[in-house]
Amino acid sequence: MEEKGGDVESLFVVAERHDVGEHQLRVLEPASADWLAVLAEEYRRLRTVSDHPPTALSFDGLDLAVQEVAEILRAATVPHYEPGNFGVVRSDLAEVILALVGERMYGSRYGYRSVSDRELVQRPGRGIDQIGVEYDEPTARLTLVLGEAKVSSEQKSPPGVVDRGDDCLRAQHLMHLRERDATADKVWAASRRCPDPETQRLLRIAAELFRAGIDDKIRIVAASLLVRPPTARTPRDFGSFHRASADFRPADIRFLLIRLPGDVDEVAVEFARLARGDVANGQVA
Repeated sequence: MEEKGGDVESLFVVAERHDVGEHQLRVLEPASADWLAVLAEEYRRLRTVSDHPPTALSFDGLDLAVQEVAEILRAATVPHYEPGNFGVVRSDLAEVILALVGERMYGSRYGYRSVSDRELVQRPGRGIDQIGVEYDEPTARLTLVLGEAKVSSEQKSPPGVVDRGDDCLRAQHLMHLRERDATADKVWAASRRCPDPETQRLLRIAAELFRAGIDDKIRIVAASLLVRPPTARTPRDFGSFHRASADFRPADIRFLLIRLPGDVDEVAVEFARLARGDVANGQVA
């Protein structure tokens, strides 16, 4: 499915295209002054979303207004920044961008989303980062999107998170494609978290078509998002996704590299500050 456009274009612009046939490998860069504030607001929403809206609390001397309840919920569920490659805010930044671009550019609809649904606040979730489905009504085409997001400030190109190690993007996607029963089960599990019944239905149909190997009835997208500093080198940073795209058959590759305008960790620190509403320079965000 090609891009649908939309207001995501006010946040990011496609700076480079390194497509290989049907496979999309593209570099996106921030396109507005408030791009990080918009992402932080979405992060806060995803981390605080509840089955029911906040209400005032009153019980035996405890009295909390609605605003106080919302503030406590935000403080309890939006992570603090922690330094290091395994800090959850870094990975959450990538996942928020992956979901936002998926929704607004490609029409992705999600079930489970690690950034919102994981068990622990300060630690990344396990399994597929995001499982989505896309349905194109004019062609009645169903697409299952298996999304993985990474962040790397490594100088080497491609960085290790692309092609090296058991949890690199290449290894993760090849495993999803090879272990069809396990992946289909994960899609079914993700469908439990769907906000609407139609998305749930489409995810379950997609899971069983994928499990059965009926590849002419469903399109599979191996979606990757990699957050990189300004020194990122392309197309080398896409690694085997660009050099050996045929390895990922029957999936189509959708690899988006987000080239930040500054240091990755400095951006992550500000992302967390904005999302939490922490004080900076005497002002509350």
